[in-house]
Amino acid sequence: MFTSVFAWFFSPINRRGRRIFIWDILSFIFLLPLTVTCTLLGMRTLTEELPPSVSKTFSFLRFQQFSIAMFTVMLDVFVMTWFLVRIQYHFKHWLHWYRRSEIVILLDYEGEPVE
Repeated sequence: MFTSVFAWFFSPINRRGRRIFIWDILSFIFLLPLTVTCTLLGMRTLTEELPPSVSKTFSFLRFQQFSIAMFTVMLDVFVMTWFLVRIQYHFKHWLHWYRRSEIVILLDYEGEPVE
């Protein structure tokens, strides 16, 4: 069954699926470091301490920190959801191709192939 993934990928009727799969891999390779970097920077701003001289009138800084944290969480959820949806799409595409292309050999009771 593992070899059927390679057969599906290199099948001549799967050119469009192959292009989409390669594009998804390249997009994931680009989005993963970008997401990790944005998450680290966003959480870093969240953990920064405000100086004691800041009065209550500057509570907008806390709002900015909270907004940046929520943005990073939304970005992480978006990228994970996108990745899972794309995996599901390619798996269903492969499964449909596999069911159309599989060869079933029926055996009789003695184990001899029946044609």
